[in-house]
Amino acid sequence: MQPESASITPPSETPPPPARETCDQAAARPDGRWARLRQVLLRRLVRREPTRRQRGVAILVVVVTTAVIGAAAADFAYNTQVELEAAVNSRDSLRAEYMARSGLQLGQLLTAVQGSISSMLQGLSPELASSIVVTDYAGFLAKVFGGDKESRDGLGALIGVDLGGVEGLGSPRGTSFDLNITSEEGKYVINCGGGYETISSTNSQTQRSLYQLLYNLIRPIPYDKMFNIADRDGVVISREDLPAAVIDWSDVDAQRYNYFGGAGGSEDRYDKGRDRYEAHNSYFDTVEELLLVRGISEDFWAAFGEMFTVYRGSECKVLAGGVQPEQWPLIAGMIAAAAADKNAVYDPNTALVAQQVAGILKTGLPSLKELTKAVALPPCKVDASQCVEPGTTGTPTTPTGTTTRTPTTPTATASGDAIETLSNLICSPNIAMLPQMADTLASLTGASTAPKPTVALRPIPMCKGKLAQFLSEKPPGNKSGRRFYRIDATGTVQRSETKSTQVHIRAVWDAQRNNSNPLCTNHSICFTGTWVYFRID
Repeated sequence: MQPESASITPPSETPPPPARETCDQAAARPDGRWARLRQVLLRRLVRREPTRRQRGVAILVVVVTTAVIGAAAADFAYNTQVELEAAVNSRDSLRAEYMARSGLQLGQLLTAVQGSISSMLQGLSPELASSIVVTDYAGFLAKVFGGDKESRDGLGALIGVDLGGVEGLGSPRGTSFDLNITSEEGKYVINCGGGYETISSTNSQTQRSLYQLLYNLIRPIPYDKMFNIADRDGVVISREDLPAAVIDWSDVDAQRYNYFGGAGGSEDRYDKGRDRYEAHNSYFDTVEELLLVRGISEDFWAAFGEMFTVYRGSECKVLAGGVQPEQWPLIAGMIAAAAADKNAVYDPNTALVAQQVAGILKTGLPSLKELTKAVALPPCKVDASQCVEPGTTGTPTTPTGTTTRTPTTPTATASGDAIETLSNLICSPNIAMLPQMADTLASLTGASTAPKPTVALRPIPMCKGKLAQFLSEKPPGNKSGRRFYRIDATGTVQRSETKSTQVHIRAVWDAQRNNSNPLCTNHSICFTGTWVYFRID
């Protein structure tokens, strides 16, 4: 019996999924939601596709064009401003130069006035007449002629005259000039050590005086940094080398100067540096030529450059009335050279004495003679052997066959009476009274005094007649005592509080040299006086 076969039910088939609607079918539906979705998708697809449209180019062109025009305009404005500033500076420089030239003309006028009043002062002593110098008031007068209204009113109040309506005083608004006049006779002549005079004489007294002055000028300890170091050419210079180098530059021979006499070998050559040149072997043309001499550094020039000149009168001495108070180091070198103790230069007392002496030389030397008469200064007594100069002594033979030195000291001339009085005062204990004498002289002459020392001044033993080798109370054969004037005029144009233009002119006027200018005729000024140095900075 066959079993009954179970009925097998076939698995039911999974119904097929409904067919998806296409975008067109969905869009055809009445609700339209798919239509909107389709539109959004289509827009996104369209944005990703490249397009040939030029939207945004116009704004880019405008930005670039504006930037280019702006840069060109800024460059044009900058160049215009630069050209404007250059034109204004050129204008101000020209105005400042002619303001400075106005100062020179005023200085030339004052030198002429100084020369004309010499005949009016013939009744006075030569010393007192030489101390009356109109050019000393050049700075004050410059404020009147080239300053503002306050300066003119100040002068009017001083002389008791109303200058408000006087024409020719003052300068245009924003302009001014300053003026300073100094006498070249108040400086030491650097040409005294050379020139053609050295052909017939070697180691002359003028050369020895120049060597002693230069050597004692640089001996103080504060100037150690200037020496024993290599210069720009790698040459080491000592204190003894510098005075000899100055003399060798201006003398005519090729031998090295020897202060102690005898042969000194050949002089230094200037062929060790990059810029090679030869010594002048003649007079210095300008005082700035000193910078070419071996050993003359910028430090030396800053310290002593204004104390020397190349313009020489009849003798190689400094006119006492022409010494400025700030030139006291030059006086200190003279005192040290004339002192019996050769180490006096290291004593601070020497500098203090020099400061007080320099303060009274300008106007007080004639009055000093009158004041010292009441004191009755005794002559300075020192050991004559301390005043012997090397290479200038005689050598008489003694009975034993040995040689002895005969001290030779300079003899004070008639023109050195006041200088010898000053030397005796420095040697006397009365030197402690010099500050009080300076105050008395200042009250008589109206001059300013040197700073008062905080310690008492001590006497310095001085060799007789030695100080008169460097100083002179009046130049021989010259009534006025002044021939060469250094005039420094500075013209200023003040554009604003922070902007100003200055032009400085330095010139030297020779009041006695004949003028050969063919354009100047039929006037006395055309034949007397001329410029021997002129420089514009």
